[in-house]
Amino acid sequence: MASVSKSSVFFLLSYLVLLCSAKDEDKECTKEFDCGILGKLHFPFSNTENPVCGLFIKDCETNTPKIQLAGSERSYEVVNFSWPDVIGIKGQLLPGKCKSLNNSNLPSFPSYLEFPKLNQFLYICERNRKANNISLLLASFKNLSCNNEYEIWYSLSRERLPDASNCSIIPLRRFDDDWLKPFKIVLHVVWSAGFDNCRKCHRGGGNCQDRNGSVQCVKEKKLKSVIPLVILFIGIGILTVVIIYCLRRKFPYFWKKESVSHQNIEDFLRNFGPLAIRRYSYSDIKKITKFFKEKIGKGGYGGVYKGKLQDGCLVAMKVLKESKANGEEFINKVASISRTSHVNIVTLMGFCFEGSKRALIYEFMPNGSLEKFIYKKYSSKDDYQLDWETLYKIAVGIARGLEYLHRGCNARILHFDIKSHNILLDKNYNPKIFDFGLAKICSREESIISMLGTRGTAGYIAPKIFSRNFGFWRGLSQG
Repeated sequence: MASVSKSSVFFLLSYLVLLCSAKDEDKECTKEFDCGILGKLHFPFSNTENPVCGLFIKDCETNTPKIQLAGSERSYEVVNFSWPDVIGIKGQLLPGKCKSLNNSNLPSFPSYLEFPKLNQFLYICERNRKANNISLLLASFKNLSCNNEYEIWYSLSRERLPDASNCSIIPLRRFDDDWLKPFKIVLHVVWSAGFDNCRKCHRGGGNCQDRNGSVQCVKEKKLKSVIPLVILFIGIGILTVVIIYCLRRKFPYFWKKESVSHQNIEDFLRNFGPLAIRRYSYSDIKKITKFFKEKIGKGGYGGVYKGKLQDGCLVAMKVLKESKANGEEFINKVASISRTSHVNIVTLMGFCFEGSKRALIYEFMPNGSLEKFIYKKYSSKDDYQLDWETLYKIAVGIARGLEYLHRGCNARILHFDIKSHNILLDKNYNPKIFDFGLAKICSREESIISMLGTRGTAGYIAPKIFSRNFGFWRGLSQG
């Protein structure tokens, strides 16, 4: 059922990825952003980096932030915000240009904005033959001449008079008597009642966008378009899980073969009892060797890499080639070798058994193998010259190590691959027997050892063992 669970997780993740991609289309909006002299702003405003995340595009890079309303190419300078509702914007009215005082210069507000009640009204009237009638009508207003073409009438009162002919009416914020001295016109606008839907959209996690003067909640629309795809993916996922489950029921052998074999080895390890050395995972092996960075040797059954344990101890890691063979023999060898303790036997410090991946961790020998000290291609170098006394010490040490393997252990260990390549030297040139890949384990009481399946290196192994004419052999031979 593990494969079914993995399949379920896969399709569940696919469903989540689909939802996340749909959410990415809506674009993630920042909660607030910095807007120069206006300080920190938030919804419903947005800056140029996220134009879809708010109703306005803010230009905050300069000291005069501007606001662009829907359907208008012109930007208006933002003077202030009176949270949560009132926005003050400056009209395009410059000193000395009175012709700009007309309705065409006022922003065309979308449906979600309107003038507040706090505005007052400015009358801009053309000078013509009816000007006297206008003067009588607006007698209580103050006036200002503008280039002999316009008359500007204004009052400190909030009362609005009926529309006068030949006059444009501009709503303004409440002003003092000296408002014309700087000649700045500031318009105040507020959100209309229809904007409440946009606030609800934002609280629900959506993005409220300006679409041709009306507000639209993007998240709801996007999710509606995603729902059919989500249903399709869920359906495909359920169908695949059912098919895999049926195949597992019909052909259980192919699904359970590997898992049963692995479980048998784990049971064997538990029944074997605690080992004297640590078991490492394959991920630990990669960390110890820094992903097999430094290779220091190579054999017929795998490579040897230099590594370092967490305590700083240097080790030699023999990583065996992937094998599908029964792991019980491997565990038996590990258990037997881990119980050895002799000055002429390399210390086994740990092992890895994870599926088909296997590795052995030995103590590190700084002088490497004996091979480089006795062959011509190595021995011509001064550093590799050994005197006869050292060579004699090495030979005696190897013999003592073999004697210990044959007679000193609880289980007799036959190495079957003794050669210079498998003899390592420590910093004092003491020999240590290494590489038990071809070794056979037998009890001390056995006097006849089967030669069937025994392997070794031609030229080193005894002829009586190398020849297939011998089925059994009395006595010991290491080559």
